[in-house]
Amino acid sequence: MLFARSDSSHILGVTAAFAIVATAVLATGIEAAMLTDASLQICGDAIDVEFAKGTFDLPQKALLDRVAHAASAVAIYYGRLPADHYRIVLVPIAGRRGVLGGTTWGRGGAHSRILIGEHTAIADLNDDWIMTHEMVHTAFPTMSPEHHWIEEGIATYVEPLARSWIGDYPPKKVWADLVVGLPKGAPAADDKGSIRRRPGVGRTGAARCSACLPMCKFVCARTASMASLTRCGEF
Repeated sequence: MLFARSDSSHILGVTAAFAIVATAVLATGIEAAMLTDASLQICGDAIDVEFAKGTFDLPQKALLDRVAHAASAVAIYYGRLPADHYRIVLVPIAGRRGVLGGTTWGRGGAHSRILIGEHTAIADLNDDWIMTHEMVHTAFPTMSPEHHWIEEGIATYVEPLARSWIGDYPPKKVWADLVVGLPKGAPAADDKGSIRRRPGVGRTGAARCSACLPMCKFVCARTASMASLTRCGEF
């Protein structure tokens, strides 16, 4: 069942089973203020963390811990990280605060670029959903432009679920967001039947996500609950 892991006691057990081993590879003789690239091991899979030119108010460890935390949500949801080797580039944005956006590519190996304000605080990292969203993209292949909606739909659908499984997002809030958000993606009279033509960013995102719940139910029904979107990349 898709939501079987939503109670907190199970989350703690799963988190313990998927111990995160994070080893930062730091150059010697470098000033503490300098940002150096690092290597993380999450559930046995490698993540290379690169820092673009710039600075952060936060110590590097806080940023690495957040990358590891976001990756653990994805690893617990899918049973492992979708990609054997994943690279993430953190880009400081001068004068800004918060996790501002991200993009993920498959070509050249799974990798993401995350824009983070230089004045970002721990509270901003704790509220972030973008890193997890971008990592979920690595579980599904790149589609042709007319089917790009399913890439964003799955990432939008899975991200809060994965975060809820590690205690980052309340399960009740996941359901409440679906109840409120999914109807916004319902077709209007002028949509001409295409999920790609829903006007407005909010309606388009809701429409993309709305396709995933029935799809997950369909996969569960056809496989006697042996599979769901947690294995979507295998089909």
